[in-house]
Amino acid sequence: LEMDLPLFKGIINDLFPGKVRPELNYGALMRTMKSTIRDKGLQPVDFFITKVIQLYEMIVVRHGLMLVGPTGGGKSSNLHVLEETLGALKAKGVEGFAYEKVRIFQLNPKSITMGQMYGEVDPASMEWKDGIMSTMYRGATIDTPDRKWIVFDGPVDAIWIENMNTVLDDNKKLCLNSGEIIKMSPEMTMMFEVEDLAVASPATVSRVGIIYMEPKGLGLDVLLQSWLARIPACIQGQVNSKLTVLVDTYLSPAIFFMRTNMTELVPTVDNNLAQSMMRILDCFFEPYISIEGRDPPTEVMISDMGTCIEPLFMFALTWSIGATVNEEGRKMFDSYVRGEIFANKTAFPFPKSETIYDYVFLINTKKWSRWMDLIDQIDVDVRNSFSEIVVPTTDSIRNTYLMDLLLPNHVHSLFVGNTGTGKTVNIAQYLGGASQLPGRTIRPNVIPLTLTFSANTSANMTQDFLDSKMDKRKKGVYGPAAGKLFYVYVDDLNMPKRETYGAQ
Repeated sequence: LEMDLPLFKGIINDLFPGKVRPELNYGALMRTMKSTIRDKGLQPVDFFITKVIQLYEMIVVRHGLMLVGPTGGGKSSNLHVLEETLGALKAKGVEGFAYEKVRIFQLNPKSITMGQMYGEVDPASMEWKDGIMSTMYRGATIDTPDRKWIVFDGPVDAIWIENMNTVLDDNKKLCLNSGEIIKMSPEMTMMFEVEDLAVASPATVSRVGIIYMEPKGLGLDVLLQSWLARIPACIQGQVNSKLTVLVDTYLSPAIFFMRTNMTELVPTVDNNLAQSMMRILDCFFEPYISIEGRDPPTEVMISDMGTCIEPLFMFALTWSIGATVNEEGRKMFDSYVRGEIFANKTAFPFPKSETIYDYVFLINTKKWSRWMDLIDQIDVDVRNSFSEIVVPTTDSIRNTYLMDLLLPNHVHSLFVGNTGTGKTVNIAQYLGGASQLPGRTIRPNVIPLTLTFSANTSANMTQDFLDSKMDKRKKGVYGPAAGKLFYVYVDDLNMPKRETYGAQ
């Protein structure tokens, strides 16, 4: 862990006094890796570069390895940076171990049954049906100079991974129930991308190399730098320096305050909270992206964004860092943010009455407005039955506004709350096109798909439902009809039954 590293280095220095670990010169690998990191819009910070080098060193000495760490630690980015780097080195003709084009075979082992993974006997015909993993494994053994990485991106448990012990040890053989034994080729590497090894067996852990990546090592600054580079060019001059100051002033202290004093309804990681805030701001920046057929932003629009960036930032901070906490936490977060705003003498403070959660900032008026002020007079259709009448409340208008902000900009959203708080009603009403906000209706090219999860819902059933609604575009690519968009709405996300080791 991040906090253990200095201690570990101290122990090593005590064991080998006066010795310094030699810095290896990776030359072309390091240069190509840094340019790949920049091309992917990431930041070449020391922590990340060290982890990519560790992954490369591990591939050199091991044929089975695990990238372990919480979401947001950079595991997938590490893997794909190394993949592209090795391919680029091969294209340049640089000599070195494993400097070859990489082919990745990827699957989530928990999204399929054991029979679908390794193969099974069909009870009807009594014939052997090959599994997904065994087919991929056999395909990867074909003798070509390319490197083949088989990546298992999902939770590890003691059942499915135990069947791989013969692959991960020196035998390097996959033994199937059909009696077939497939030997691993020298170009193959088995990789596991997992959050933790809480239920992995010692037999597995002792057979693989492990690289631990944690979000704390990356920090939030790398996210900020990558994000600032993606902001529409026409407003970068107006907002980038202001955003840097605002993030330094408010973001980390707000996350620290939330972590130490409040309870979250759904556990989150710091990186995701910071990215949630950036995504909300991206939705406000959308009109400034140059799109063919749309008028470029006017000077007045650009100047307005420069003026309003601070209150928009505070709105995004409220609905990201302060959005996952319970009712008690919201009161504390409200007084905390007001105190910070007062200390920093902001130009657009929240109004004094009610809480910061009761206001939205409108760019056209440059003022904070109550949620209820967004709607006109409420007209109830007399033909509706009593059960069909939905009276707008602050909560329902707020949820509809946030949905209307996020969904058209392709931001995935999670609505959390107790039973009976109106989640289903509000979402169904919005997707049905009857928005409570004037002038806001769902776009005509959007097709809503509703999935209701129950205790018995399986990954296969979900897949079948989605497949039945999609058209085949080309081989292996499916989607809605041309020019249409799917909004997939999953009701009761937490319902599917947990299996033995807690995967859901």
